[in-house]
Amino acid sequence: MSMHYRLRCLIVILWMSTASFYVFKYRYLDPTLKTRKGEIKEDMDIDQWMDNRKILYKERAKMVELACEKFKIRRGEITRGNFFGIGNNLNVRRNQDSRIENPDPSHFAVIRPHKSMACLINKVASTSLASHLLKLNGYEDLGPSPHSGLDRIAPKSADGLRYYNKTFYKFMFVRDPMSRLLSCFHDKIVMNPERNFWFRRHVLQTIRGKELPATKNVLRTTGNEVPSFEEFIQYILEDDIQDKFKSHWSPYWSYCTPCSIQYDMIGKLETNTADFKYLWKKFGWIEPVPVANSYKMSQETKNAYVSSLSREIILRIYKRYQIDYEMFEYDINAVLEVAKAAPLTDQELSESEY
Repeated sequence: MSMHYRLRCLIVILWMSTASFYVFKYRYLDPTLKTRKGEIKEDMDIDQWMDNRKILYKERAKMVELACEKFKIRRGEITRGNFFGIGNNLNVRRNQDSRIENPDPSHFAVIRPHKSMACLINKVASTSLASHLLKLNGYEDLGPSPHSGLDRIAPKSADGLRYYNKTFYKFMFVRDPMSRLLSCFHDKIVMNPERNFWFRRHVLQTIRGKELPATKNVLRTTGNEVPSFEEFIQYILEDDIQDKFKSHWSPYWSYCTPCSIQYDMIGKLETNTADFKYLWKKFGWIEPVPVANSYKMSQETKNAYVSSLSREIILRIYKRYQIDYEMFEYDINAVLEVAKAAPLTDQELSESEY
């Protein structure tokens, strides 16, 4: 056994030990952090609650730092509009055995009155946040979609992004990667068949390898001409896909570049009640941020979609989003359990696509 191999094994063991400690501390040593979705306990004042949330956010930031070290993700130059990268990753390049992040100013929204900056990720309450952040900057006319106005509050240059990174409070939100993929599938494939006709047709042609008539009647009336969830997953896992919706499934770590941008707060959609409350209290926001669920699916429907996936496909999803799963503490085995498939082996857990 080579010294290099032994050293790699030691690094992995140390990383897993440190990660386990933080998870243990969060779950067992500090009961004040275990309130359901972060509600304030009757015997806890708001200052204590805010302090406890701050501890939690520091622990989430520590997990990000450990993942950056484990996967050797390094800071690169700030660039705008980069769509090169590894697989479906935006703003990431390989350099020998390292991954180089290239933060893109267009991915960020600056709230100058509150000296803060956010990275908004599609399908993670981004529409609600975009609307709220534009209003905080004094923009009331949001047009047909708040997303179209985000360029008004994005950093205007690489120097601007560097300045905000050093001086402003920075936050981002994530959610379980599979939950996000389900939301994207439901929005772009299941719902709004008229609006999404061409995207659905492109998915089918890419995966099934056959031409389809350029008429909406085909997809409107023929059930088997609508992409299945597995076909949608196969489509987004294609390495050479250059699609206008690509940001909807790009991994969190590559889109928001948390190894280059030091986030003070990482919120999760699963704890959005507490996380948004923390931001309201910290910045004195009067209006709450509503989390829209226009096309909310029942848990039964979600489970049915996940159960339709083979173990092989789920493993490919894990390999594509492994850094997200580890960096933000999500569990791929929970997905496999829903699919009634065997959990990942230690070897599968250690393998990465990148």
